[in-house]
Amino acid sequence: MTLTISLPQAIESALNNNVLKRLAHERINAAKARKTQDRSDLLPQVTARASQSRTYWDNYAAAGFPDFGVVGPYNSFDARAYLVQRVFDLGAFSKLKAADLDVIISRLQDDLTRDQITVTVALSYLDVLSAEERLRAIDQDIFLARKMVDLSDHQLQAGIVTNLDLVRAKTRLAQESARRLEIVEYLQAARVQLARIIGIPMGSSIALGESLKFYEESILSTENAIGAAFKNRLEMAMANRKVEYRKVELAKANNARFPTVDVTGNYGRSGAEPNMQAHDVAQIGMRVSMPIFEGGLIEGQIKESQSQKEQEEIQKDDMKTQVEEDVRLAVQAMETSTSQVKAAQEELDLATEQEDLAKDQYADGLANNIELIDAHTVLEHARESYVTVLAKYHMTRVNYYSAIGLIRSFHLSRISQ
Repeated sequence: MTLTISLPQAIESALNNNVLKRLAHERINAAKARKTQDRSDLLPQVTARASQSRTYWDNYAAAGFPDFGVVGPYNSFDARAYLVQRVFDLGAFSKLKAADLDVIISRLQDDLTRDQITVTVALSYLDVLSAEERLRAIDQDIFLARKMVDLSDHQLQAGIVTNLDLVRAKTRLAQESARRLEIVEYLQAARVQLARIIGIPMGSSIALGESLKFYEESILSTENAIGAAFKNRLEMAMANRKVEYRKVELAKANNARFPTVDVTGNYGRSGAEPNMQAHDVAQIGMRVSMPIFEGGLIEGQIKESQSQKEQEEIQKDDMKTQVEEDVRLAVQAMETSTSQVKAAQEELDLATEQEDLAKDQYADGLANNIELIDAHTVLEHARESYVTVLAKYHMTRVNYYSAIGLIRSFHLSRISQ
């Protein structure tokens, strides 16, 4: 059974099965988990502890109370719930903000992985389409070669040409048949690779729902394309968020110098045993802590965070330059590729006309089949050149859409169109 698959279906299948996409999704889950951990510093911390002990001898004299001497035996019971609520901690707030940015960056990485997979699938899909077009082209060449064999045989029987013409025609047919085998082998390999990428059994029989049909792409001006890329490229969004993340990390390092304030309390029962001389007990208080001297730890963390922020800003500037370069090259390549397709189409039309004229001359007995073979060769090269530049054109379109950050909008013509 043959499975017909469109480009959107191929992309969706790859996204559902690709290991990198699944890993990127798990990185989001990990970032969310880290955010939950960081949020805990600002939420109430409640713990419960209970103890029951029996002291046989306790030497109070050793603790500085000589009048009491040795006391015991006696029991001791204590069960309480302890509450700690942090009410002021600038570092914890910065840490939570950094965790929010970490989740955002992980989501952007997930989206970027999706776009990268889309590019990979599109290029593999186009590779199969290109191989299929090459196969159709060689089948047309074989059809012409067979007609030339039939025509040479007819001319030989009519005594117009010699047996050499028939041998030349058969040689040409044999060459085309051998070349077809190479193309079939390449097509099979391209289909296996596509099946591997989109996650279906590699022995599956697949048919593609789109074609390499040419239609002229509407290209943005270079400046507009650069503006669109700065707005849409996920790499730029990630670079901006990473700089923001490092700024928050720097603020967190600076905020470590400020005091933290906790409200503490506990409530429970204490006595000799749970049911003997037990009484409710409770305590509430406030705790303030502030670093005075930590051996240069905070200063070192501040300098490290400052350096990391500077590194991200350097990488952001480099990414901006890279994006602009990508766009300029993509726009230039689109303009060139479009012209190449039009020129190749004109070459193919002329080669077809040349082959028709050579065939008519040979059929009329005005020449041997050398001119016809030459015309077939020109037509063959024109067909191959057209398929090559057409495939290159669509691959250039993939690169163009990717460069301006709109790869998810890339599409091809449906076969029914």
